[in-house]
Amino acid sequence: MPVTLVVEDDADHRNLLVLLLERAGCRVHAVADGADALPLAQRVRPDLVVLDWRLPNLPGPEVCRRLRATPKTAEVAVLMVTAWGGDSVENARQEACRAGADDFILKPIHPQEFLARVLTLLKRFPPARDRP
Repeated sequence: MPVTLVVEDDADHRNLLVLLLERAGCRVHAVADGADALPLAQRVRPDLVVLDWRLPNLPGPEVCRRLRATPKTAEVAVLMVTAWGGDSVENARQEACRAGADDFILKPIHPQEFLARVLTLLKRFPPARDRP
């Protein structure tokens, strides 16, 4: 059973992501704050982090950079999520890539697309229990 971590400050959106991941057979941990995500990721060693861009205390790209800089979480799959639109989407996508995100998706989330991306990432990355 894959372990996932959802980092999303909007309660409704967080609950939707948790529900979708649980229906896909994942064990899900969720937090609303970027700063809370880092110690939890160290403790639960998720296979996938679904990470909102705009978070209180520590924005998504910085959370991603810190995950990548820590040996226990350096190889976790990261799916960055944002509600940004217009011309800023491409800038956000590029920044997410520079921060180390593996994929990027826009809100509002379309459940089938979200789950397809999640399953693809989970296939591409070894489970945390198989990582050093």
